[in-house]
Amino acid sequence: MAKKGHKSRKGVGEFYDEVKVDTLLSLTPTARESLDQQAKSIGISRSEVVERLARGLIAPPGTVPLSKEERLSLGKF
Repeated sequence: MAKKGHKSRKGVGEFYDEVKVDTLLSLTPTARESLDQQAKSIGISRSEVVERLARGLIAPPGTVPLSKEERLSLGKF
């Protein structure tokens, strides 16, 4: 998905400093439906949901986010 006012170009990262690579994931139908629901609720693609989960930018559903103090005490910034 291109940024507003910019055309997407293959091989050029848009949101991150690196280009995404194709990766095959195998999911159960239940997991795929959950991923689809999350993507729809946020307004992004399935791929971007996985990207943000992996980067720690969004919390997995059903988890309680840690406060900044809790993350610091665990050594996770």
